[in-house]
Amino acid sequence: MAAKKINIGNDHEIQFNQRARGEETPYWQGTIYRNGAEIGNFSNSGRGGSTFVRNNEVETMLSQMVKESAERQDFDFDSFFEPWDLVLESAELFGYKNRSLPQQFKENFQLLLDQIVLETHQANLKFRQSQV
Repeated sequence: MAAKKINIGNDHEIQFNQRARGEETPYWQGTIYRNGAEIGNFSNSGRGGSTFVRNNEVETMLSQMVKESAERQDFDFDSFFEPWDLVLESAELFGYKNRSLPQQFKENFQLLLDQIVLETHQANLKFRQSQV
């Protein structure tokens, strides 16, 4: 049985072909679609490294989603490391772990992404303050 596709808006879907809990980061392998056609892939080994998106246009599109969310909330987009990863984390929550989410997030991917961006921004601020 094929893994389900998770709608992230703007005619884009994410499919996690493999996903598991990694040592330090999520272990992911998946595909990104636009209008049903495959446009890119992503992966993370789960060992603390980066998530790789194999298509620069797709990486830019995912980063743009985070940038728009940050701007709506008056946050500095440049403070986000690997912003595309926030979209993938949101998609995994939205598609697979949504039983524990408040109702408004179960029904609206954009609201969930905005919440993840907010929490990441707050964690970034807390970390910077601890370094002073």
